[in-house]
Amino acid sequence: MYSVLYVDDEPPLLEVTKLYIERTREFQVSTANSAHEALERLAITPFDAIVSDYQMPGMDGIAFLQTLRSRGDETPFIIFTGKGREEVVIEALNNGADFYLQKGGDPKAQFTELVHKIKRAIQERVSRNLMLEIIQGSPIPKFVIDRDHKVIFWNRALEEYSGIMAEDIVGTMDHWKAFYDHKRPCLADLIVENDQDAIIHWYAGKYQESAIMKGAYQATDLFPGIKGGTWLFFTAAPLHDTNGNIIGAVETLQDITSLRTKEDELRVACEETQKALEQAWQSEEKYRTLVEHANEGIFVAQGDYLKFVNPKMSDISGYSSSELLSHPFAEFVHEEDRDMILSRYLKRIREEDVPSVYEFRIKTKMGSIRWVEIRPVLIMWEGDLATLNFLSDITDRRHMENALKAREQQLNNFMHNLPVGIFRNTPGPTGRRIMANPILAEMHGYDSFEEFMNVPVSDMYADPGERIHISNRLLQDGRLSNVVIHLKKKNGELFWGRISAVAVIGEGGTVEYFDGILEDITEQIRAETALSEAGKKLAILSSITRHDILNKITMLQGYHDLLSRLEQREEGLALLQKEAAIIDAITRQIEFTREYEKLGIEAPRWQRLHDVIVRAVKECDLGNVHLRDETGDIEIYADAMLERVFYNLTENTLRFGGKVTRIRIFTRRAEDGLVIIYEDNGIGIPDNEKEKIFERGYGRHTGLGLFFVREILDITGMTIAENGRMGEGARFEITVPKGGFRYPS
Repeated sequence: MYSVLYVDDEPPLLEVTKLYIERTREFQVSTANSAHEALERLAITPFDAIVSDYQMPGMDGIAFLQTLRSRGDETPFIIFTGKGREEVVIEALNNGADFYLQKGGDPKAQFTELVHKIKRAIQERVSRNLMLEIIQGSPIPKFVIDRDHKVIFWNRALEEYSGIMAEDIVGTMDHWKAFYDHKRPCLADLIVENDQDAIIHWYAGKYQESAIMKGAYQATDLFPGIKGGTWLFFTAAPLHDTNGNIIGAVETLQDITSLRTKEDELRVACEETQKALEQAWQSEEKYRTLVEHANEGIFVAQGDYLKFVNPKMSDISGYSSSELLSHPFAEFVHEEDRDMILSRYLKRIREEDVPSVYEFRIKTKMGSIRWVEIRPVLIMWEGDLATLNFLSDITDRRHMENALKAREQQLNNFMHNLPVGIFRNTPGPTGRRIMANPILAEMHGYDSFEEFMNVPVSDMYADPGERIHISNRLLQDGRLSNVVIHLKKKNGELFWGRISAVAVIGEGGTVEYFDGILEDITEQIRAETALSEAGKKLAILSSITRHDILNKITMLQGYHDLLSRLEQREEGLALLQKEAAIIDAITRQIEFTREYEKLGIEAPRWQRLHDVIVRAVKECDLGNVHLRDETGDIEIYADAMLERVFYNLTENTLRFGGKVTRIRIFTRRAEDGLVIIYEDNGIGIPDNEKEKIFERGYGRHTGLGLFFVREILDITGMTIAENGRMGEGARFEITVPKGGFRYPS
């Protein structure tokens, strides 16, 4: 069961969302009503995913996300909010949000989509982490080169073994330096070239084809420059693209110095035994002393049967000496290897050229399969040709080789099946692909992976200039995280992607290539764009509807005026007065919708506070009230409707302040930014109403003015509170965050 932390400042929404998600029985949901509470919770308890509202008091969802990512917390993060502006979506994704979902609409469909996005975000993060764990967590030293013989991977185990750091070798063709004192090809280089003749030339008598993977080779060699002389068993295998073309090779290493030392000791003993046998074959007593105490199996084969076996043969096979001598030798050999053994035996008897050492499988008496290595020698036995054979059990070594191949295949499968595109590109305005996985080619609409790899990176961008911008940012900053870019498919179709990448420094101190991942977020962007377009259409509809209603109210006011001129009884006049009040209230509310509709339409901008105040009070009849503006030349970054803030505050003072004679507006610096203070010397506001006055519908007039003020300020992160004292006047304090004000002088 996955654990999810849901953060929202609306308790009812916390409760209903928790119920919807937990109904799937796949999640356990914890809740927090602010970002600060969530951060405290996360410091103690990790979660599999986080769902957060955007607009919250104190710290919004974007700031919450930025704080998490700055701490290195990569927990999947989903913005779930009523804010639907495109810039909010892009900001969320650029700051590392995995998905963005807007509240509203059919609850069942909405929460089903939320559950789907939570699952997907968790699964994608698990896939990425598992891939990195497999790549870097392998205890086997290994490196990978591409088709140009450049190192693209050098794992930690190889760093520790060779003393060469990945950052010093990746991107170069200097992998030979870990093994040789002069430049020469490694086995992986020859695999990339698919050059068997070169393999024979460089590794004559030291190599053999892999019995596990087609096209792979393994070899054993002495490296005098490594730790004073080291024997390495190494395997190299090709890496293919989806069309079967070789795009690189992986080479794994195993230090077998201690094993080789023992083998050399055994080989010397065998050679000495063989020499002694040749010199003293007639001396049965000497022969048995040498052979029966050997540490490897020794037997003589002639025709279909064994003519002699030493005790070690019984240890290896599990059969007694009499059983081995009384049955055809083929019965002890694995069915799939019998033809090969018989063919090589006959060729050796005919003195034809056959390998001096080779491997095959035997079946033990207990039914298990063991791998053995055999070194046969042609001899005379009782007047006829026979073979004297030295047999070693290499089962453990083969198991290790198989495990290495399985890990390599697993890594290859992960690279090909990850749900995100992986790439390695060269820097520069155009860019060339060094490495990629198939899903990246599919994203761009290419059926041929080879064709995709040969297309310049800049051709994949909707605007090639954006490629230049991305390249320059990586060269300057060294990394990018969750940047939204516009891309192009092979057929010209455009789509949106989210890219994260790092610049890799080469041996010369310059950037050699960019490594990164790419996700297709077209559906997310399309959904948010559709919501934005719907909002514009609703605004148009609202404008048309408001226009029609105002026309009707104008006619109603005309009739009302005519009726009021007729002679009416006292009760009729009272009803007409109530009717007039209602008409006035409807008109003010419709005018409020006209103003509110403009909110957030224009981008915020820098505005001189003094000029804003001057324009605002021009619309008000100050009468005998003196306004004292002490704001100087300070500029505020705010919504275009900032003027309505000071208009509404002034109107409230004049309408409800009582015998007001003075209004003062000034600023002061605060630890968290700047405070703009608006105060008057009126009757003030009761303590129990200081927060209610900002609620929609509360008040003695329309109940919309101060609600509208708070909405305008919230656009750029400003807040407002009333901190005056009853009987001494109203005092409104507007807090401007850091970066939201400046002094041009």
